[in-house]
Amino acid sequence: LAEPVTTTRPSTTRNLWCLRSAVPSTGVLTNRLRTDRLRTSFDKSAMSHPVTTGRSQVLERSPLLPGLELTRTKESPFWILRCKWNGKKISRSTKTSDLAVAKEKSMALWEEVKQDGGKKGGSVLSRLISEWADFQDQRFSLGEIAQNTIEQYQVKAKHLRRFFSDCELKTTKDIGKQIGKEYINWKKKDSISVKTVNEELTYLKTVLSWLHQEKQLITYIPQIKKIRITPGADDETSRALDKDELDLVINWFNKIPDNDYNTRVNETSEQSKWRRVAIKYMIQALYTTGARPSEIRHLQWRNVNIQRREKNPWIYNEITVNGKTGLRKVVCKTSAFFRLHQEAEKYFGKVNLNDYLFRNPIENAPLSSSSVNTWWNLMKQELQTDELVQLYSLRKTYITSLVHAGVAPHLVAAQCGNSISIIHKHYYAGSSAEKIQVMEAKIQQVEKLEPMDLDFEH
Repeated sequence: LAEPVTTTRPSTTRNLWCLRSAVPSTGVLTNRLRTDRLRTSFDKSAMSHPVTTGRSQVLERSPLLPGLELTRTKESPFWILRCKWNGKKISRSTKTSDLAVAKEKSMALWEEVKQDGGKKGGSVLSRLISEWADFQDQRFSLGEIAQNTIEQYQVKAKHLRRFFSDCELKTTKDIGKQIGKEYINWKKKDSISVKTVNEELTYLKTVLSWLHQEKQLITYIPQIKKIRITPGADDETSRALDKDELDLVINWFNKIPDNDYNTRVNETSEQSKWRRVAIKYMIQALYTTGARPSEIRHLQWRNVNIQRREKNPWIYNEITVNGKTGLRKVVCKTSAFFRLHQEAEKYFGKVNLNDYLFRNPIENAPLSSSSVNTWWNLMKQELQTDELVQLYSLRKTYITSLVHAGVAPHLVAAQCGNSISIIHKHYYAGSSAEKIQVMEAKIQQVEKLEPMDLDFEH
């Protein structure tokens, strides 16, 4: 495994780079990086994904109603609904190449256009979540809620927008009595703990209460039942991999770019190959950073600083991730980001700062979690792994490697975005009594220090 460290303010940077005594077997960085910065060749004149100039070439048309038609262009295999509303030309993707299915979806899209007035920015529910987040910002400015509370609201708003999008819940009419169960089933793919799911259900209930009481857009608040936790039950949904298992997984994913298997029937062979390349390097990024899968999936090139150490073939990276614990900087040693940038230039021609690293081959959007999980499940089936081998296992493997190498708990916590107590509870529990006593002393000492003042670039 690559050796991770974390960065803090300049006054404490030297201590965090110097971990040789803590990890003698892995050769951790011993000095401040003396680097020649390898600036990736971003096109700063174009800050958005490049588009074809002029009108897209229409390959097929299918009239529906006066002023409504479906078209398919050379740039995308999907049928596009084109219409006019209040004098404005509006287009919405049906996200299907099947004309019969596209015709069915187009009527629902037309109703959506009439309901939202043709405004951009996602579905009605997605915009309501943004409005709810703005409402919480106003409460914070008035001193009604604390700083850590508003930060949690902002993170959960992002989760809820993804939930409504993935489950195709677009308007308030789509909110039913089983929305709590839908959310639980949706979170299962992320392999997170029951405790975390129950916490997020609380935020979902908060949003539903706001829609009912403040906006009066729903007639009742659906009952949200949390997952019952049996005292003493094992809440583990994933486990760490040993070295042999990790090698098998990494080797399997390294070979998928040359695999002609296509998981999307509506994609061309080139689009499918880019998806496989992106997933290959995403797996490398997960096991060399210890970041959460959702944090890695939503990385943009503006969040990555690639450096090459002088006279050393390894490439060091400082990435800024944004997850459920907020923004944090992570340092890792891997060539995955550099090589992915080279592949992106071959496929897209230009790589912009706003582009997602692990992006959809058709549009500048992150690969969906279902796409990544599809390949992960194929790997599990071929290697015949047990059910606890989940995508989250790569994060647990990374953290476990740090613990076994003797890295201090506060460094592990800072690198991985956990509290020191959680790291100690879940990863140091199997250590010897003497080692636990030493770790507890370190925890007590660190918890008395002032919070780190990290300078993040947004």
